[in-house]
Amino acid sequence: MSAAADMRPHVVVVGAGIAGIAAATELRRQGLRVTVLERAEQVGGRAKTVPVDGTRVNIGADFISSFSTELLREAEASGGNVVLIPRRQRTTIVSDGVAWPLSNPFDLLHGELLSASARVRLPLLAVPVLQARRSLDPVELARASQLDDGSADELVRHWAGAEVAARVVGPLVRGLLYWELETTSRVPLLAMLAAARGGGDVRRVAGGMETLVDALAAGLDVQTGAAVTSVREDPQHGCVVVSVEDGAERRTEADAVICATTAPVAAALVEGLHDGARQFLRSVAYSRTAVITCRLPAGTPPPTASALFRTDAVPLLASVNPCWESERSDGPRHIRIHVSDRGCAAWDGLDEEELARRALEEARAAVPHDAVWTARAVPVHVWRWEQALPRFAPGYLRTPALREPRWLDSHRIAFAGDYLLAPHLEGAWRSGRDAAARLAAAFGR
Repeated sequence: MSAAADMRPHVVVVGAGIAGIAAATELRRQGLRVTVLERAEQVGGRAKTVPVDGTRVNIGADFISSFSTELLREAEASGGNVVLIPRRQRTTIVSDGVAWPLSNPFDLLHGELLSASARVRLPLLAVPVLQARRSLDPVELARASQLDDGSADELVRHWAGAEVAARVVGPLVRGLLYWELETTSRVPLLAMLAAARGGGDVRRVAGGMETLVDALAAGLDVQTGAAVTSVREDPQHGCVVVSVEDGAERRTEADAVICATTAPVAAALVEGLHDGARQFLRSVAYSRTAVITCRLPAGTPPPTASALFRTDAVPLLASVNPCWESERSDGPRHIRIHVSDRGCAAWDGLDEEELARRALEEARAAVPHDAVWTARAVPVHVWRWEQALPRFAPGYLRTPALREPRWLDSHRIAFAGDYLLAPHLEGAWRSGRDAAARLAAAFGR
């Protein structure tokens, strides 16, 4: 059947990140015609991989968590090009030049990262997790919205004390999400702790996350380099008008649109939103980070675990991570230095070279003194994420958009993104799937 004769409803998906790919995949399964428009030249959004020294390095999402059941199923079904590598997360918390392993919570009951009194109180963090276990879901955080009445910092201090907050839980939250405990809802933390009880196994993608997103997008009609400038519902003609800039200005008409961008971008693109929807989308705040990839000359022992830092001692860094995807015995290896949200604010306005210099200098001062790589690391790539991950502040889960995402939708426009479910790959994927299901139902599919 020619495109001109194809009478199936046509849906445009704005954004080819994980949420947009999920939406397009589900719409295609429902028998709808789908076009994906992506501003960048590469699909994947914040699951971004770049070439560095002849290898591929992740500078955004780095792994798939064990609770990401739908995304893992899609990855395994996408074909032989995607090779998932099980790997145990190896993490340390650095304090006063010593790296303390964090393979499991019992590691913290030994050593001197925590004082004796803090070690006694640490197990008490299990109490609120067990109390809320039936409503905690790391993917659908709003299921526990009734618990969203305070900050993660208040929760940790109440049960385990300020020392545990600064030396254990704060580094974990900052290292994974670039959040601060004081401005984070207690629910994501409780869900994170509950998920951690299942173990620290993750799946990494051989060749980098780009391999995965390319496989997931295979077979979809994706137009990269197509910057959508506005989305407007046209009730008179029963369609949605999408304005696009891809070297020339053009307009396309669709039966419906899924806006799978970050919340502020969605607020700027979509015209005619009801006041509550526009106010919500504009209010969604994001944490920031900068990722500095450094080359380690051949023969230089790389770090074997991710390093997190006490929030009261190293405020400007989130983590230092080995690049597992660039492990090669015959060439240079790489590490990534992740700047914290506070670090981005402190170093705002610096050019890439100066930002890399400051971050490497900070890392050299913070990591264990016997780490050989610190003297040999050379910055080779810098990337800033101004909208790294949506913040889930206290009270956020009680907003109508989180409790019922269709509250944002109009008749022909739906929204998808990790800001509507949970701040990780599975949250993005399922939000795209859910938005597609809502539209497909409207078309009687």
